Amino acid sequence: MRASIEYLLCGLPVVTTHNRGGRDRYLRSEYAIFVEPDPGAVADAVSQLAVRRIPRDAIRADVLRNIAIDRQRFLREVNSI
Repeated sequence: MRASIEYLLCGLPVVTTHNRGGRDRYLRSEYAIFVEPDPGAVADAVSQLAVRRIPRDAIRADVLRNIAIDRQRFLREVNSI
């Protein structure tokens, strides 16, 4: 999870295998592809993302918006205790 977020905050698109946990919350189809754990599938997904030429600032801005939403939700919960 941490590595995926770090990549996104650097404006890098992400290729990931199916997983459990919270990383899916931040991975949008515009800049992330889920693949089977197969080297060929990973390579194909990397090529697909490279062709899209997604602006780094767009990826980073979207992720920061989502983090801000989650942060506000967390603060509301903590402040209600």
